[in-house]
Amino acid sequence: MEMLLIILYMDLVQPQAIALPSQWLLMPAMDLKYIQVLQLTQHYTLLSILYMDSVQPQAIALPSQWLLMPAMDLKYVDVEIIQSRSVKIIWNHVRRISHYEIQWSDSRQEMVNSSSVAHFTLTNLLPSTNYSVTVKRYFPHGKVEWSEPRNVTTLADVPGAITNVEISNETSSSVKVNWRQPYSTYGPIRSVKVTWEPGTTIHLHGNATEYTLYGLSPATSYSITISMATDAGYGP
Repeated sequence: MEMLLIILYMDLVQPQAIALPSQWLLMPAMDLKYIQVLQLTQHYTLLSILYMDSVQPQAIALPSQWLLMPAMDLKYVDVEIIQSRSVKIIWNHVRRISHYEIQWSDSRQEMVNSSSVAHFTLTNLLPSTNYSVTVKRYFPHGKVEWSEPRNVTTLADVPGAITNVEISNETSSSVKVNWRQPYSTYGPIRSVKVTWEPGTTIHLHGNATEYTLYGLSPATSYSITISMATDAGYGP
């Protein structure tokens, strides 16, 4: 004998009815003997299982593998937009919520803000930096729940200007140039561009910090410009 199953679950405010997949409608009548109180866990808000046997609804226990209803999926915070200095996050909204609290941190500091809607944009972030983001939801009756931490890395930005440029080993036709990478690289350095007037440019792979210019004209003044690039492009 097959019976119609109805699952009710709590969103911590009121129960809601949901439809079962057809393959779940297979609870035989003898399973009625396993009547018990279902224990709620941190991640599941399953309230009760009812079935109809044409007489009256009765509560039955579900096999553990059927406990698949997440607690409104707050634990899954999604990233919608990632930029070098801002990240927009979203999550599932719960009805009659009091408010949400958003916390995000890197290795140096932690920030906190609040929202009444199920999305928030983190701003004033550092480029190419990993942040841990969590969302905390408050209910009017005082219950508080946390999401699981979500790690997100901001995009790279163009690096700052190089520092400490030095000239050495000067000859009549060559000169060696040394420099240091910018204080703020805003991402891994991918290449270095060295330009000297008139009109000569060379690109060095990786994070080079020196280069020797050859083929220069004796007794000639040259203007040398050096810039580094991340995935976002070249800096000044």
